[in-house]
Amino acid sequence: GDVDDSWRACFLDAGLADVLKAWRSQPFPEGALLVLAVEDASVASQRLEKFLWPSVAKGLLSAGPVKSPEVLAARLRLTAAGSRGAAGGDAAFLLRLFGVKPELAPMVFLLSGAGPVRVAQLRDGVGAEPFRRLIVEAQEQTKHAWKEKGWDVDAERASRGGGAHRAMEIKDLERLRAVEGLHRKMAEDLLGAYHEEQAKDLVRRGIAAPGDFVVEDVGVSLDTDEVAAAMRDEHLAEQAERKALRASQAADFEESRRRDSRRRDAEEKRRADEEQQAGEAEAREIWAQMVRVHRLEQLPLEPPEEPSGTNTLLLTISLPGSGRKVSRRWRPEDLLSSVAEFAFGSAEESELPHAEGIPRLVGGFPRRGLELDSSLRDAGLASREVIHVASASANPPE
Repeated sequence: GDVDDSWRACFLDAGLADVLKAWRSQPFPEGALLVLAVEDASVASQRLEKFLWPSVAKGLLSAGPVKSPEVLAARLRLTAAGSRGAAGGDAAFLLRLFGVKPELAPMVFLLSGAGPVRVAQLRDGVGAEPFRRLIVEAQEQTKHAWKEKGWDVDAERASRGGGAHRAMEIKDLERLRAVEGLHRKMAEDLLGAYHEEQAKDLVRRGIAAPGDFVVEDVGVSLDTDEVAAAMRDEHLAEQAERKALRASQAADFEESRRRDSRRRDAEEKRRADEEQQAGEAEAREIWAQMVRVHRLEQLPLEPPEEPSGTNTLLLTISLPGSGRKVSRRWRPEDLLSSVAEFAFGSAEESELPHAEGIPRLVGGFPRRGLELDSSLRDAGLASREVIHVASASANPPE
């Protein structure tokens, strides 16, 4: 039958920064625990999508928990590029931050801010019931950590049960404040580390300078109109408003993700085009140099110097553009085409472009065009004569 993918809606579909912002905005104590799954392209991760998540997600994991035992949940994808650098992905950053090896994926991070970060490896497979127990244990450990700090959430709920309202004393408020901000503080610290790594990556790539960034308190920058409430049961009356806010946040997260995706695609295409153009230019340069070397290797042997000079001609070639001169001895029966090959092989790209091929030769005095299929003797050239070189596209002499 058709695969039921409705479980995907139980996870926040957003990047790490937006997930941390959403976690920070969750009410205490219902939203204090964050389940963050890190998956890769392995068969083990595929098994999670096929068997575990469809079995446990609904009623336990949620993109916007509103009742117990739901907990806030999100999934991050660890790609091959993710292990190579700061820009490689949110999942890779998280693993680097907590010192976890990528090869242990898939795994889940259990974050509450009230105790140590718990990491559970899922690579060897896990059933639905063991996973549910894992979440329950994490919730109980979080409650125990709160209790050690002076706030017994179960006792507080029991004392206000049955519709009775008990006035909260100042010391109760102090104990509550000691624990209700723990998950927000951890979310702010993680966001600070995340933005710091992004800034360092921009500086590394030369996109920004260290002075371009203004250091500010993450908690202050994220706060809008939050007020510490003395009675958390008042949130029940605000449930509809919170639900609408979460829907708006989810839409903003999705739009942000799409914008980031389009921006990344455009940047990757630009880099790929630049790399391809640079590679093609380098290949053309190497090929042109090889052709020049080959031309020089194919020349007739240079005759030895003779005192009389009757059987050799010393010709000087004046290259265009730079005016640089190169000299070589020739036999009278050598062809002018060999002289042109010598000029072409000795020239730089700026003097005789490779694409224009073998150049034309022009006699110095009287100034005249020289036929490349003629010998030096037939062309009437004398020793120590200067021959000017012109590219094939240049206008011939009158």
